[in-house]
Amino acid sequence: MIAGLTVDRLAGWLPGRLAKRKASSSEVPPRLQTGVLALLLVGAGLTAAVWDARLLNDPRTASLHALDRLLYVEGMNSGYGVKAAADYLRQEAVKNQQHRGYELYLMIPRLPGNPAEGITVYLFGDPNIVFVPAFWWPEKPLLPDSNHFTLRPSIYQLFPRVRRHAHLLDFAYFVYPNTTYPQETFLQVNPGFHKEWSHPKPDKKHSVDLFQNFTEKLELELPTLGKR
Repeated sequence: MIAGLTVDRLAGWLPGRLAKRKASSSEVPPRLQTGVLALLLVGAGLTAAVWDARLLNDPRTASLHALDRLLYVEGMNSGYGVKAAADYLRQEAVKNQQHRGYELYLMIPRLPGNPAEGITVYLFGDPNIVFVPAFWWPEKPLLPDSNHFTLRPSIYQLFPRVRRHAHLLDFAYFVYPNTTYPQETFLQVNPGFHKEWSHPKPDKKHSVDLFQNFTEKLELELPTLGKR
């Protein structure tokens, strides 16, 4: 509002100055004031439009404050690559439904923040995806040690809880969170999982990583599912 008021007053002041130079009359023609206002708005908005276009199309090169760049683009907990991961999982869920006849089970950690929660927002309500909050990880392996596992509504809701057969997790995906728990240790504890998809962030130290479970099912995997 302050910026808009400034532009409006400037648009009224500049034509008056121009009119005084041309004649003694201080009357400002309405067309002149309107034209100056339009030029000011275009000039003020052009820089912002260029910056917005760069931010939308190539955020890696956009002019951002170092903290904003870390939080929104480069950092592990940033949103960069989250939509790409959601698009990939949405496609895999459709394939899984077509070839196996049931939803894709997506395991997410109890830790809040990106990438897991961002992916959850994008895929919320998708009929081909079932979210499995893994409350027991990393204290225990991802896969249950029995024929069933407990399914809860979300990482924020404990009830109602339902029981599901463990075989539904045979091809489940896991969204690796922003955590200090090493991926090497994760793979040792969960040998049936491997990194199926990865989207590097501008800071190459970080990426959005999706792991998939192939325990005892590798020989049955269809070539059209995933990138082998």
